[in-house]
Order: sequence, then C-alpha cells, then structure tokens
Amino acid sequence: MVRCSNLHPGHKDQLPAHRWRNAIVKCWIEDDAAFCRQMQRRSFEKLFFLMGAMTIVERVDSHESFSLITDRIQTTNKRSLLWTVGFLTFFMSAILDNLTTTIVMVSLLRKLIHDREDRLRFIGLIVIAANAGGAWTVIGDVTTTMLWIKHKIETVPVMQELFWGSLVCFLVPLVGFSIRMPGQLSLKPPVQKVASDIQPWHRWLFLILGVVALLAVGALSATGWLTSTALWLDHSVQNRDVVAIVIGLVSSVVDNVPLVAAGLEMYQMPTNDPFWMLLAYCAGTGGSCLIIGSAAGVAAMGIETVDFVWYVKHITGWAVVGYFAGAAVVVATLSI
Repeated sequence: MVRCSNLHPGHKDQLPAHRWRNAIVKCWIEDDAAFCRQMQRRSFEKLFFLMGAMTIVERVDSHESFSLITDRIQTTNKRSLLWTVGFLTFFMSAILDNLTTTIVMVSLLRKLIHDREDRLRFIGLIVIAANAGGAWTVIGDVTTTMLWIKHKIETVPVMQELFWGSLVCFLVPLVGFSIRMPGQLSLKPPVQKVASDIQPWHRWLFLILGVVALLAVGALSATGWLTSTALWLDHSVQNRDVVAIVIGLVSSVVDNVPLVAAGLEMYQMPTNDPFWMLLAYCAGTGGSCLIIGSAAGVAAMGIETVDFVWYVKHITGWAVVGYFAGAAVVVATLSI
C-alpha cells in the first residue's frame, strides 16, 4: 500500500527507476515519521499529565490538605467505606475524568487505609469505578470525548443510554468485593514506611512500566495491526454488538484510542446510533479488566505500585463479570 498521495502511479513511467524507488522510499519515511511523532506526542502527553498530576497531589498531601476529607470519614467498617469510596469515585469520574479521579482517590486511600492488602483491593475497585463513571459522560473518558468531537454521540443521549449500564458495571464488582471484605479497618499506622511499604521511588518505576506499555501499543498501531484486526473482526462477525464488546475486551490489552479511531473509520452510522453508544461504553470500561488497560489503571500502578499479576488474580475476574453485565444492560436499554 503506497501511503504518499503526492506520488501519482502514472509518474512511474516518467521517472528513471532509481528516482522512482527513491521517491517511494521518501514517501514511506516521511509518512512513518509523521505517524511516529503522533504516537510519541500522545504517549508523552499521558506521561507528563501523570507526572504533573502526581506532583500536585504530593504537594497537596505535604500540606495535609487531604485531612479535610479524611477527617470527615469516621467509619472503620470496610464495607461501608468501600461503598462510600466507590460511589464517590463513580460520580467524580463523570464530572472530572477517570484519570484525575483515580489519582485523587488513590492518594486519599493512602491516608485512610494503612494495611496494604486492603488498600490494594480498594484501589482495584477505584479503577473499575473510575472507568465506569467516565463512560457515561462525554468528558469522563477520552474515548467518549473522541466520539463526541466526531459528532457520533451527544451529551444528553449518552448519559441517558449508558448510565444504567455503567452503574451495573460498577455495582457487580462492588457487591462481590463487599461479600469478601468483612470486618473493621486497622487504625494502627505502620511502624516504618520503609519496612511496611514500597519505597516512594518504586512508584516511578511502575509509572514508567505503564508508559512503556503505551509505547508498545503505539508500535502495534504503527504496523497497522490494530486496524487490520478491526477490519478482520468486522468481516468475521456480522453482529455489530459483538464487535463493540470484543473491541472493549481488546482495549484492556491495547490502547482504546486507536481501536475507537479504527471504528470511526470503518462505520458511517448516524449520530447517536446504538453502535456508537455501545462502543463508548465498551471502550471506556473494558480497560478495567487489566491494570495496564486504561490510563486510570496506569495511574494507580504508578502511585501505589499495584502488581500486574496481583491485579489479574484478585480484580480481573470481577471486572470482566461487571463488564459483561453492564454491556447486557446497555444492549437492553438501546433496544427499548
């Protein structure tokens, strides 16, 4: 496939062979260089946003400003706190965005919960709640914002169609976590941070790991693998609801932005078409299935050093169940 539109096929006969080959190579290099610059810009935008947001949060924390919130949370019951934190994250993400909300809420949990194992389970729910909350508004997640900018969805209809599905996507893991998390929180702080917690500089290693994952996804985009996969999926599966649901699951492994961009190129449905609504839900919530599947997960990974394998063992199962339950509700809502 020749990518340079300035080289007309008929010019081949008018140029010497070596000049024609050089022109082809130049077109490929220039086009690939532009694409690489675009991938680098997107990856570095996320990196610098995360670094800036984490720096601001640490600065706020150094002045003990989070105590304004933590002092008002009096409960030590794990289930009560889980529901409070979960719903707060869900609605904050819809108003702000899932990435900012995750950074703030994870930082709050570091003040509220001293036991690391309990804190990790709460953080797993925060990632799910933030992604679910951001899926039903046009400003809550980058993919819904993309669809809104491209005039595929509108502000009020997307809230009406996706709210209940997003809520179910969040509630199913919330109920599951509540059943498995009885008891009271330990109010005794750790004796020494160095002995009981991971070193602060380890956070940056996990953040860099998340950014490396984003760069690897950019490499897949550069090879055209994502677009080819989306086209193959469209031809193999005739049901577009299934296509959207599979795209959401794939977005837990690769970046959801190029997947949604591929969907925008493949389909020409009108504004507020059920496919766009379902795609907005799936691309926004599917990333919760893996810790590296969303910007919110990468942020949590950087702040609290959440282990990838631990997340798969303890969080992924509930995230997948919630994802399919929410998708079923969205499909049912759109069919009414």
